Amino acid sequence: MDEELKKLFDLFEEGKISKDEFIDLVKAIKEGDKKSERKSQSKKFKFVFDNDAINDMKEGFKEMFDGMGNVIQDIIPKREKTENEYEIKGIEKIEIAILGGNLHYEKSDEKKVIIERNAYSEKVNIDGKTMKISIMKGDASIKIPESIDDISIKILGGNVEGFGDIKDFSINVKGGNADIKCEDIKNLEANILGGNLLLSLPKDIDATMNLELRGGNFKSDIGTVKPCQNGSMVGTFGSGKKGKMDISIVGGSFKINALH
Repeated sequence: MDEELKKLFDLFEEGKISKDEFIDLVKAIKEGDKKSERKSQSKKFKFVFDNDAINDMKEGFKEMFDGMGNVIQDIIPKREKTENEYEIKGIEKIEIAILGGNLHYEKSDEKKVIIERNAYSEKVNIDGKTMKISIMKGDASIKIPESIDDISIKILGGNVEGFGDIKDFSINVKGGNADIKCEDIKNLEANILGGNLLLSLPKDIDATMNLELRGGNFKSDIGTVKPCQNGSMVGTFGSGKKGKMDISIVGGSFKINALH
């Protein structure tokens, strides 16, 4: 069963199978191993999307992705906490994918990537100048060297919390919340589905923001944010010339705090 799950995770991460296919295959493995739990586990995946019920989106997405995370956690045993270090010579970008767990990251003076986790599996591949980190089922804390300014994070069924300046930062969270603190922004892309985003920035941050928010609320303690005709919002912080933020949140809320 362990090898089958690893293969499924690899296929999902590489985009060779869809989210729905992944869920179905994981469910099939679980049902074959624990037939007595078939009914109770399958109920977690019953979700009906109603286009007219925008206010129900948050709970609907949360149920769907939490259900996926629960299946993963039910099937895969926990592991003891481990810590590994990876050299970054020639590395310019880091891609992090976590399935069924939470992530804490921070920029560090260390010259290596340091991963501390109690997750089931950890895989690190080097693809040209990109380091790809995959963690399955469990929580992880990752220290990222200050020299790495291009980071992509994808989490399915978990939360992300982090601090540190990143020039090119992409974050995609499904079924969880994101709490991000940074003192400067160059290019930030955030897509949150079924969760909330808390972004803490300095009062003197200089950037523009394009925001698509559906099924939630927005509040900012800094800058000027105005609604557009298409339902989106545009924000200006300082002169708006140095950085750019593109934010999309479905089924959740967004708040910008002043960083102290």
